[in-house]
Amino acid sequence: MYVGKATLLGFVIAEPRFYPIRWAGRDPGCAAPPGSGNMRARPGASSRPGDHGSDAESMLISNLLVSSAILLAVAPAVAEATPSLQTNHSCYMVGTPVRITGSGFAASQPYEVAVDGVDFGLSTTDGSGGFSATLRPGGLGANVVQHVDILRASDGHAASYARFTLTRATGARILAGTGAPATLRAPFQVWGFALGGGKPAPYDIARSRQSVYVHYVNPRGHLKSTILLGATGGQCGYLRTPSRRVFPFVPGRGTWTLQLDTNAAYSSHPSGPTARIPVSVS
Repeated sequence: MYVGKATLLGFVIAEPRFYPIRWAGRDPGCAAPPGSGNMRARPGASSRPGDHGSDAESMLISNLLVSSAILLAVAPAVAEATPSLQTNHSCYMVGTPVRITGSGFAASQPYEVAVDGVDFGLSTTDGSGGFSATLRPGGLGANVVQHVDILRASDGHAASYARFTLTRATGARILAGTGAPATLRAPFQVWGFALGGGKPAPYDIARSRQSVYVHYVNPRGHLKSTILLGATGGQCGYLRTPSRRVFPFVPGRGTWTLQLDTNAAYSSHPSGPTARIPVSVS
């Protein structure tokens, strides 16, 4: 759970850190087309080895060439193995190891793995062209809450790709610093809502796309209002809204708690992913 701090003009908002068939023509020595039933020797034609021979021989050779061409054209192509690459999860919290598995690569050959162009070294595939390995990607930059990484594996002849997302622990923030509480507009940003208990989980559309609600809790701990903020998406449950009213009403003074979760009804101990943003109004 991320707990951020905000204040608005009264209040300040602090952010988290892709054969041809060649038909043989009839022999020039044939006086009639092959198959016409009227075969005659061409005047002066010889049957000695090295010459054209009889019309019957020419027909036979021509037919054999045609048959060979047809066989070549219809012979099935030999299928080549297509390399594949996958990770054991689609969403990872920063610092969590990523388990990768490959198959269909050249057998017993060196392969290399890279994430966003950063080389993670070489190893060797097994006798069936497969491999498994564990790597730990780099972190996230300041103020970056998640990033989609591109994974690549290659044996020098063929390559395969996969993608996964790195995220911070479940959290939310208002992308504004200060302003008048009654009129301030700013985007809301939510991340990590597909994490299960703060840990990576297999990719699940139902978990990745969830409705997010904001419950406005006044300084005395009582619910003032609840609104639907939007739906998360991506591999880790991310949402960034357009600019909108931070408060859908005029708030009183004191520290308000904006609780973001996936429940339409407010609870101080909600189930599922939750983030809270304290907002100080003066």
